[in-house]
Amino acid sequence: MYPDSAGIVISPVQGTYNYSYRYIRNPDWVDSMVYTVAFIQNDNTKEVLNSAKGRQIPVHKFFSKTDSRLPVIYKPDINKSARFSSYGHYNKPKSDTGIVNANFELFEEPFPPPGWTMNNPDKGLTFMQVQGVNGISFGGLACAMMPFYYYSNIGQRDTLTSKAFYNVTASDSLRFDYSYAQYLTEFADTLTVNLSTDGGNTFITIFRFGGAELATSAATTSPYAPVSAADWKTYVYPMSAILPTTINPLDVKSFDLFPNYPNPFNPKTTIKFQVPNSSYVTIKIYDIAGRELIKLINQKMNKGIYTVEFNGNNFASGIYFCQMVSGNFVKVQKLALVK
Repeated sequence: MYPDSAGIVISPVQGTYNYSYRYIRNPDWVDSMVYTVAFIQNDNTKEVLNSAKGRQIPVHKFFSKTDSRLPVIYKPDINKSARFSSYGHYNKPKSDTGIVNANFELFEEPFPPPGWTMNNPDKGLTFMQVQGVNGISFGGLACAMMPFYYYSNIGQRDTLTSKAFYNVTASDSLRFDYSYAQYLTEFADTLTVNLSTDGGNTFITIFRFGGAELATSAATTSPYAPVSAADWKTYVYPMSAILPTTINPLDVKSFDLFPNYPNPFNPKTTIKFQVPNSSYVTIKIYDIAGRELIKLINQKMNKGIYTVEFNGNNFASGIYFCQMVSGNFVKVQKLALVK
């Protein structure tokens, strides 16, 4: 439902009212299969008093936000009450004691930086480099900007994808500075940051704010640019929230089979398991039909923490199962091979 399951309260006074919404339209949708349904419901009795559907899909290109041809009711495109549960693994920023051995991008010449890519579906305004403005964490004379003030093609999603960063561990963190001022209180833009640990096959959302929740400065009716450090905020995401941490083998007190990493994977993934005492261990891979495909471990092992690699190069994309057995201990983890 749009804007959300609560809908919008309408006036009980007799009269004619117009409500207009703009929502994201997936380019893969077929026009003949797309329609909109609107209904009026009594909040107390839940009785549907009237409803209608239509297939008109208006498309507006690059009108200014003050254009009278767009009588739109603008609202933030995020559900504030569900932002933590609806967008994957999410942690609030943590305090930071300093930056050591940072691998960072200042967005100096050229733009986008080498290894970075941009996706601009409507071929209109998109990410651009701005000279003379920079965040507070590092030096520099430039930053990346999305010109929301001039961008009126509602519902578009432009993407700036970074290069890959290697040798990242659980002790590292992802950090970025951002600055934003809302246009009045009726317009809400959104910044979403997604993170991948498997080369871009899958992503989790670590940051998603819009409108007043994203704002670092007071609302304005003019083009915005930060003028002081107070106009910036810094977000820090600990990689320990997503990457495996090291366990002391002396602390192992029970059998365990951990989730493989990465997952989904292509074509290789690492399986970690632990053994509390000298025991005979088997680890096997099964397909979704329960057929045994390969035996990764089949031997007596001493107390400790181990890893074994599974190479799915000779197998088709799909769901597989990894089973660890030692005595009465049995545990299974699900693996997703995506080619």
